[in-house]
Amino acid sequence: MTLLLLLLACKGPAPVPVGDGGLLDQGVLWPYPSAQLVDWRGKLAIPQDALPKADDGTDLPVDRLNWRRGFSVAQSSLLLLPGVDPEALPGMREVQTLGTVRMIDLTAGAEIPCFAELDMHPDAQSDPERQALLVRPLAAMTPGHQVAVVITTDAAPRPERFDQLMAGEEPPGLEGWGPHYLALVDALEERGLDRDEIALAWDFPIGDGTAMLRYMLANTPTPVNWTITDIAEAGVEDDIPPGTYRQLTGTFEVTNWLVDETGWAYDGRWPVPQGTTQASLFIHIPESVMDAEPGTVPVILFGHGLLTDPQHFLADPEDSEDFVDLLNRTDAIVVGTTWRGLTRRDLGAALTVAGDMGRFHELTERLTQGVTNTVALAHMVTEGGLLREPLLEGLADPDHVYYYGVSAGSMLGATTLAQLPEIERGVLHVGGSSWGVSFERSANWADFAPLVEDTIGDPLDRQLLLTNAQLLWDAVEPLSYVEELSGRSILMQLSYGDDELDNFGAEMLARSAGWAILTPSASVPPGVRTVSAPARGPLLAQFDPQLPMPNDDNQPSERTGAHRVPRHWEPAKLQTIQFLDPDGSGVIEHFCGDVVCDPEHAGH
Repeated sequence: MTLLLLLLACKGPAPVPVGDGGLLDQGVLWPYPSAQLVDWRGKLAIPQDALPKADDGTDLPVDRLNWRRGFSVAQSSLLLLPGVDPEALPGMREVQTLGTVRMIDLTAGAEIPCFAELDMHPDAQSDPERQALLVRPLAAMTPGHQVAVVITTDAAPRPERFDQLMAGEEPPGLEGWGPHYLALVDALEERGLDRDEIALAWDFPIGDGTAMLRYMLANTPTPVNWTITDIAEAGVEDDIPPGTYRQLTGTFEVTNWLVDETGWAYDGRWPVPQGTTQASLFIHIPESVMDAEPGTVPVILFGHGLLTDPQHFLADPEDSEDFVDLLNRTDAIVVGTTWRGLTRRDLGAALTVAGDMGRFHELTERLTQGVTNTVALAHMVTEGGLLREPLLEGLADPDHVYYYGVSAGSMLGATTLAQLPEIERGVLHVGGSSWGVSFERSANWADFAPLVEDTIGDPLDRQLLLTNAQLLWDAVEPLSYVEELSGRSILMQLSYGDDELDNFGAEMLARSAGWAILTPSASVPPGVRTVSAPARGPLLAQFDPQLPMPNDDNQPSERTGAHRVPRHWEPAKLQTIQFLDPDGSGVIEHFCGDVVCDPEHAGH
């Protein structure tokens, strides 16, 4: 602890130049992130002109970053280091803590499981001088803690400048940071590392990135006004899904935090409310509850998937996604809104952001509006007047409110559930965490990556922007809320080998929040305990479609359809129905006997 205090005291007396100097003579951003990007107040100090941008593109407003007192709980690290042996790097599925690359929580004195990889984009492979080394945590880090990254000589040779520093001579351009890094090496040696085997080491603080969303939620009152604009009923409409009694479409009035539906009005400290806006409202009432006693029908808050809306899943006359069948069988009324930022109407804006990464904050700021709208809708159900809507016929029970989200609605659903302790149980279908890492590996990223590549030609610059973007994801990042998600009655259903949301993200969330995995399962993630059915959440439940596994590198997965398979399987439906039964106690069962749920044992 003495060495840690010395380390924290050894701040550099001067900023490192943007373009050269620093630990690697590559400027203040390399490696990224580092303590050199923190000012004397303990706040981030990322220079406005340091981040790359497209020709004629937008400068990313660093005031959206520099309010923070540390980097993301899911922060990847990035550097350009010659001579890396890719075969020596700890792998994504290995969950190592004592490998050739290490992450260490200096404050807690604990190893952080991590993996390391070279950027495998074809542009990077063809130009090794621009091929980034990425070091990524496999468990959420703790706000307020100082974290070190260590590259050992088994993974790469020691850079000349670091060798010079270790010999007691501060290299030019380090601007007085030499004592800081020497104190860091001393602290690592105190932990048992051999200083002669340290090729490179640096450190950075971890900060809480949730303040903006929490502020928005605290300043968004429960909506009281809504309008029903369309009513579809069985026997009246020909294109209503099977088993439907009534579907309502409309809007509700909620606090608006966006300027022209793009991003926040930001006063340098907080987003500024912009009056009110109309959020979408969708309500589905199944035939099975038509004759229920008043006030006895549970309510499910529904979270839709990427670039869609609730109607895509619940108003399809063919029920091609099978969610109408599932939710009808829960005998519940379903309510939903849209995730602003990732809805059908946001597609054009998402493409714009991909072509101008300086506007990336607009995507995540729209998502904070989406989460705010969803939380506000939940409050309309639990404490507001929505359930008194005459078209609901007094059926709904505000004391039994659950959540069901799919895909993006599972990731954003985890963030939403963290804000809603009053929601008794939640199902997160094919979800995950770590937006920054998961997005790049998703089969869906293949639709957006070419736009980024066309405007940011340097693969190293692209990786810097993607790594930095995790700071912007943090407000809606499930890993930012592991304390709120620990001990909750949550069921996360996984598709083993998911091509759209790599299983690593769900496993990382489970590892961080202390969730278990239900067995039998196709795999047992390291660091995640196992339980047998019947069990209680929070836990993961695996379904194995036995399709090709995604690659372990940082490129988009081949599209296999694995993401969409379990939603059609009867055991997954039965598991959900039993878990959300208001007459039950939230027990989670395994409906494939004593074997893994796969095509042979789960059916279609």
